Amino acid sequence: MNTTTLQIHIAASEDINELVIIYEEARIFKHSLGDYIWGDSPFTADDIRKMVEQKNLYIATIGGQRAGAFMLTWKDTYIWSKDVGNDGQAGYIHLLVTRNKFRGQEVGQKIIDEACRLVQEKGKSYLRLDCSYENRALCEYYEKQGFKEVGRTNIGGYSAALYEKSVKNDIQFSGAKIALITPDQRILTYLRDVKPDLYMANKWDLPGGGRERDETPIQTILREIKEELGIDLPPNQITYTAPYESERFPGTLSMFMVGKISKRQINHITFGSEGQKYQFIGIDEYLSLPNAVPHLQERFRNYLNKQKITPKSD
Repeated sequence: MNTTTLQIHIAASEDINELVIIYEEARIFKHSLGDYIWGDSPFTADDIRKMVEQKNLYIATIGGQRAGAFMLTWKDTYIWSKDVGNDGQAGYIHLLVTRNKFRGQEVGQKIIDEACRLVQEKGKSYLRLDCSYENRALCEYYEKQGFKEVGRTNIGGYSAALYEKSVKNDIQFSGAKIALITPDQRILTYLRDVKPDLYMANKWDLPGGGRERDETPIQTILREIKEELGIDLPPNQITYTAPYESERFPGTLSMFMVGKISKRQINHITFGSEGQKYQFIGIDEYLSLPNAVPHLQERFRNYLNKQKITPKSD
């Protein structure tokens, strides 16, 4: 079994039956440690289905096998205070579990690393969680993973330790680019201006640009899309984000994103003052363009490989 690579995806209906097994295994395991926070009632398919429907439950797989799961939310005012639990600075990880047969293979640590990455991609600073203060082994485990106890609370007899881990990157974020994909699998690209000393002049580029003030990566790309194309892109149409060292400003981070653009949005494009023209081309054609910005082609190719997507030829 390959235990070196852990991948995550949002849980779907086909995962429900095995998730019931995974969470029931975890509930029984917690009982063996004297931790009864998940109660005495077994997890049911209905319980898991409700979690899956929220679209924030993730499956972790290793070697094609389901190895664990976790939930990631962007606020938690039930356990945390109303101010801290909705301050916009953190992601909150819940229900982190490892399948019994994968215990001892650092699955929990790898899941935490993936959760930290998701939080970073959202432009937030902390990953937060709670666990039973009476489960000292679990508290010590999270502390070894870099979490710091920042408080305690008691809710309905649940004595919770509140933990926080900084995911701030010391490297400054400088800008973002996005590959916008149409329903018929074409990519939006535009031809840069021909001007003296212009970076990547007269090359086919992707929408995006430099950060302004204290923008998050998402804020930067949404503003740039509005300025360059005249459309409002909902954040949930951004499906992928990955950090790279900036080619133009070494020592800073540039965020590469992939998103969807609808037919309706395409019909409302108003091309801005930057660039000569825009066009939609097939993915294969974009990847083979001789006069495209080369590092963006490579980053998009990396995305396709990571997602196991094979471009369709026109």
